[in-house]
Amino acid sequence: METNEKTMTPEESIQIIRQSIINSRRNLKENGFYYLFWGWMLVFASLTNYFLIRYLHSKKMYDQIFITSSIVWGIFVAVGFAIVFIYLGKRGKKNAALTHLDRIITTLWMTAGVVFVLIVLFCYRYESFPTPYILAVTGMTTFISGMVIRFKPLIAGGILFGAISIASIFVPPLSQLLLVAISLILGFLIPGYLLKTAKD
Repeated sequence: METNEKTMTPEESIQIIRQSIINSRRNLKENGFYYLFWGWMLVFASLTNYFLIRYLHSKKMYDQIFITSSIVWGIFVAVGFAIVFIYLGKRGKKNAALTHLDRIITTLWMTAGVVFVLIVLFCYRYESFPTPYILAVTGMTTFISGMVIRFKPLIAGGILFGAISIASIFVPPLSQLLLVAISLILGFLIPGYLLKTAKD
């Protein structure tokens, strides 16, 4: 029994993969609001957290520092989601069609979000600071995202997150919050703006 299925040549397979990468990069550009918005929100959350702890708490009062940090990050994340939902409502159904690579990147970041929560809970249990671990996971996720869409600035951003993660081990916990803000600007926001203006 003959089959009508056509076997793709290696060149055709490569072209499909290349087109999928281009489409995913284009979708990231078109939906760049989310990446840049969350980047700036988290930068401001880090700086707000830093100044509140610096001027309101003793650096040795771990429980109060944890509570303050949880409130600060919780407020910024809640406000962020509210703004995103409003933006989605106004935008309607203008979203571009998702590719398989888009779904991989989305799942990757959703998984990272769950890992962030687990890291915070574990660190609270053992009274340690989560910054190095969160930076490491962010670096890995950013690096993989950059590899998926083959965008070198995002790949470099992921490597930068990893380097700052290692550096944060050797600085005081409070100063780690400043490193978070710096890493977000250099490793996430700048590649995000470059992606927004990059050619397909």
